[in-house]
Amino acid sequence: MSEKTEIKAIEYDPLDMSNYNLNKLPKREIKGFELFLRKIGGPLAALAFIYLYFFSDFGFLNNIDPATLTGRAREVFDEVGPTVFRTMNIGMMAVFIGAIILWMTEAVPNYLTSLILIIALVLTHVLPEVDAYHQLGHKVMWLNIL
Repeated sequence: MSEKTEIKAIEYDPLDMSNYNLNKLPKREIKGFELFLRKIGGPLAALAFIYLYFFSDFGFLNNIDPATLTGRAREVFDEVGPTVFRTMNIGMMAVFIGAIILWMTEAVPNYLTSLILIIALVLTHVLPEVDAYHQLGHKVMWLNIL
């Protein structure tokens, strides 16, 4: 081994956490298809949500057998009835498809997509407000994050 190789080996400490700083990564320019996805991600997610929530018909949700439901799903079904339960399930699917599109296209930052997801679950009455905010650890935690 040459002296230069030995010196570099000594200077690099794998336990030094400053060697793993994300600021050292090169900044990549976004162009081409990736830029196209970012531009259409927001409108595509909104259109997917609107289509799924308002215009689609899911036959497998029309005749839900309560005997096949367990735990909390059965409690909610008994509490709200089959029609509202079906609407809640369609809302949940529409919100998550929209969120997946936003995550994949990175049209908005991931942390904003997560907050949009939680708020959309409340606005579509899929989850009660308290349950949705508990996903953040505490019902007022979202105020600190914003």
